Amino acid sequence: MADIKELGEKAKEAVENSVGRKALNVIGANNEKGKWVITVQVLERKAVPDSQDLIGIYDVTLSDAGKVLNFKRTSVRHRGMPYGTQEIKEE
Repeated sequence: MADIKELGEKAKEAVENSVGRKALNVIGANNEKGKWVITVQVLERKAVPDSQDLIGIYDVTLSDAGKVLNFKRTSVRHRGMPYGTQEIKEE
């Protein structure tokens, strides 16, 4: 089994390679029945001022051995908004 830091790096790399944007950091990790769900923040759009940057929240699922199984964007928010509040609704 890979350690949590390695899993986080693999999750960030998977998102960066797939969506072509910079992964900022890992904000969560959860082990569910031998699979890891790693939550990663991604800079979706740079803005001025920085508080208006758009941050995407992605869940990356990895096997217990560290193989990326899938990922999905779960929400988008402005940098200035706390995680989990006032997410942007896409039209």
